[in-house]
Amino acid sequence: TISITNPDNFDPLDKGIKRLESTDWIIFTSVNGVDSFFHRLFNLGGDIRDLKGVKICAIGPATAERIKEFHIRVDCQPPKYVAESVVEVFKKIDDLRGKRILMPRADIARSYLPEELQKLGADVMEVVAYKTVVASNGDAAILESLKDGVVDIVTFTSSSTVRNFVKIVGEDNLATFKEKVKFASIGPITTKTAEEMDIEVSIKADEYTIPGLTKAIVERVG
Repeated sequence: TISITNPDNFDPLDKGIKRLESTDWIIFTSVNGVDSFFHRLFNLGGDIRDLKGVKICAIGPATAERIKEFHIRVDCQPPKYVAESVVEVFKKIDDLRGKRILMPRADIARSYLPEELQKLGADVMEVVAYKTVVASNGDAAILESLKDGVVDIVTFTSSSTVRNFVKIVGEDNLATFKEKVKFASIGPITTKTAEEMDIEVSIKADEYTIPGLTKAIVERVG
């Protein structure tokens, strides 16, 4: 239900890249954030040497693996793949007072993480590295499949997929579809978004990853 596009303006991301020399941490919250950051870094004529002395935090194993593909070591990987876990880890591993943190993220990312890190004294530079938008194709096919009853489970991998699903099917149709399908969620934040839109999530991943979500679905449906 979503597509990834470039930000409306690269200036904030470019500014963050240009001040890497004085940056202490970069926090990557998704694979898309990693890809967008490095693509822009290389386009500006930089390379991985520009990250010398910068520590890297990754949320989730997929994000960490993508960083490693650029031959960059991950210094911090919180045990739980949510922003709250990042805050708890930083409280234990570093005194953030006066530290500069760069966060290349989606345009609709939650404000919780930068706000909490600022409370710990960090100088947080949150920049839009990419945008998530409603997919421009496939809407008719999604609706047709739901109406025909060929879909048994709808999976949500982020809060934006929940919101965009509701936009695609429409609130009038949603009430009908909720009676026909089960909904599966990758993590607690996504589940909360679904519940706020009156969608009951019956399948929840214990590990907040795509493999974790797949495992939860398989265990549920046998």
